[in-house]
Amino acid sequence: KLIDMDIEENDGSMEWMKCDVRFVDIVDELLTLNRFIEVFEDHLVRMINHEDVKFEDDIRAAYEAQDREEVWYSGCVHEKLTRTAIPKFFRGPIIVALWATYEASVNELVSYLRKNSGAIKPYGSTLDKARTLHSALGSPLSCETNSIWDDLKLLKTLRDCIAHTNGRIENTRKE
Repeated sequence: KLIDMDIEENDGSMEWMKCDVRFVDIVDELLTLNRFIEVFEDHLVRMINHEDVKFEDDIRAAYEAQDREEVWYSGCVHEKLTRTAIPKFFRGPIIVALWATYEASVNELVSYLRKNSGAIKPYGSTLDKARTLHSALGSPLSCETNSIWDDLKLLKTLRDCIAHTNGRIENTRKE
């Protein structure tokens, strides 16, 4: 039972329903994040196409001016911008938001189960809590060989890399 609904009488004349909808909020956050991804992926393609047109203009002007260094430099800037910088700044916040939603969801479920059953007492990192939670709920995710755990670990690593080094993998610890 993930949604609590209590009916109370209010001054004897009417019944009131209190509804715990925190799990509905989690679903709404995930649906909103999915929509955010769809919108920004479309915009990312348009932005890169715009940069391609701008690059062609820059190359044409540099070629006409017979400026080989400018041709080379424009190519380097275009490559870095379209393959690294623009996608990083578009996708980085999505990865951080996805991990934040997952982490908040796990904490919310743990808090709910602790309060209502007392049987579950997961502590530690979000992944440790999630393992205990999935195992206690009899989820198929409780199997350590499940590839979803590898995906969650990768998501956490990417989130940490983005949050702590602005996505510069070479500046992270080798864990």
